[in-house]
Amino acid sequence: MSTLIEFADKLRREVDIARVVEGYVELRRGGLNLKGLCPFHREKTPSFTVSPSKQIFHCFGCGEGGDVIKFIQKIERVEWIDAVRLLSERNHIPMPEPRGGPRASQTRSERERLLAVNAFAAKHFAGLLAEALADAAHPAAQYLSRRKIDAPLAQRFGLGLSADAWSGLTGAARSAGFDTAGLAGAGLAIQNTQSPGRYYDRFRNRLIFPIADTMGRPVAFGGRVYAPNAAPDEPKYVNSPETLLYRKGQLLYALHLAKDAIVREKRALLMEGYMDVIRAHQNGLTAAVASCGTALTIEQAQALKKLCGQVVFVYDGDEAGQNAMLRGCEILLECEFDIRIVALPKDHDPDSFLLKHGAEKFADMIGTAPDFFTFFLDGACRRYDTRTPTGKVQAADFLMPLLSRMKNPIARQAYTRQEAERLEIDDALIMQQLNNRAGPAMNRLKEQIENQASAEHKGEKMLLRLAVESPEVRAQLAKRFDLVWVRNPSLRSWLGTCISMGAHENISWDDLFASCATEDERGSLRALIIELDEWEPPNTSVRAIAHTLARIELNYRRRISRELVRQIDQFYQAGDEQETLACTRSLDETAKPVPALGRQYFIRRQNP
Repeated sequence: MSTLIEFADKLRREVDIARVVEGYVELRRGGLNLKGLCPFHREKTPSFTVSPSKQIFHCFGCGEGGDVIKFIQKIERVEWIDAVRLLSERNHIPMPEPRGGPRASQTRSERERLLAVNAFAAKHFAGLLAEALADAAHPAAQYLSRRKIDAPLAQRFGLGLSADAWSGLTGAARSAGFDTAGLAGAGLAIQNTQSPGRYYDRFRNRLIFPIADTMGRPVAFGGRVYAPNAAPDEPKYVNSPETLLYRKGQLLYALHLAKDAIVREKRALLMEGYMDVIRAHQNGLTAAVASCGTALTIEQAQALKKLCGQVVFVYDGDEAGQNAMLRGCEILLECEFDIRIVALPKDHDPDSFLLKHGAEKFADMIGTAPDFFTFFLDGACRRYDTRTPTGKVQAADFLMPLLSRMKNPIARQAYTRQEAERLEIDDALIMQQLNNRAGPAMNRLKEQIENQASAEHKGEKMLLRLAVESPEVRAQLAKRFDLVWVRNPSLRSWLGTCISMGAHENISWDDLFASCATEDERGSLRALIIELDEWEPPNTSVRAIAHTLARIELNYRRRISRELVRQIDQFYQAGDEQETLACTRSLDETAKPVPALGRQYFIRRQNP
């Protein structure tokens, strides 16, 4: 049996589980056991039981149970080894040395020294801030007052203050028995390049934000400028470098405070900045965390995956924030999260939005946040001119990284169809592109989209030829055909000219040339005539003509339906019930079936 397992057994024997649980749950004596409300699920009648004699706990409501290590694992949301380490530290029972030899023992000792240094620094910074807050005239107190941060909130997040001095922390640490090499190893002191034996503070005259691990122990710090007289070129933030304790891509700011809410709500609110998270918690949104000054990493995503299945992005509303969310979605898709996105206005971040609009409106935005693909599909359609084949290709390429990261084939297929409908292309083209994203494949996608668009216009072009050459067709068009169905503006205008001339007059292409207002229009018509001359003679049967008309009408209805669906969602999200209802009625009208092909098409069109 390993030494660590033996040590865990020792903890189970020597640590009183009742005393540990009472630190989290109010217990009352019930016979030989203790009872209380379960901390792992909501209940009104106590079903959570602790047996001091057996050193175990069990909830008869949710079924959770185990020993003291399991309890710490569950209540602190930590791994087994971290639960053992936490119990060891709290009960002053030294953990055994690792079996990795002198180097492993040295690494562990170094980690413990760095934890002690960081704990001292956090306490030192917090003490300086407490002194500053006691003086309303202090610049730090005025700054926090302007930012609406009171003392209890600052204390909850462990906020601190660094002195306006080169050796404020290093001097205090030396007096407390810490060496400067340890401070440098923790990233709190920097060696003077001119005098290698001298060190100075990394954080000077800054508001301090401690960054804690999942057990709540400070492992790094962020320092923000707050003084009004700071130099213009002074960096806004200074952060701890990576150390033996701290890897920026592994931790999330405030996760130790947010993890219970994340588990309870089954979602995490992912933000960018320290102040965003603090403001969110201040407003009751306690599932908020932030990446520590870096782009989201797979390690951070995996940490959240242990706690929840949904992530709601609440990044800044500017372009940089949008791009960061796009990259973050690619990471979260690797862990198969349900991803939602809150679209803040461009001039807001979560901090400023909450200050201006309050928690209720912010919570409403979270509750109605669209899924990530809908958000970025809307963005792609705004960014690119998706009326053109080139714009469709650009939008499809923009969205391709998101589709390619989806592991669930059902979700990928559903989003592919959504994209295809919005861009008005065949979903098979997108799936083909997913399988081969090389440059030649992009060219083929563009060619295929152009061919698809050409096929849709072909029916309209053929209809114009029939309208010019056949009085019977013009008669049918005049009775029931709606010019709005024609997508191409030039073709729509020329068809209108034909219909206005009536069924009893003979018309020619020269008549259409005469109706053109510009040389560009005449050039377009000339090119169209040359194109039509190369086609086979049109089928003038009633059924063929009806088929062409029905196809044009069907394509129009599809375009209008897609636009109405977009408007319905937009008005619904905005809370405009009247416009939502109006669009819904229009969609219902548009969704009526197109009359059957053949001779009956004209009969039903004339007698709807």
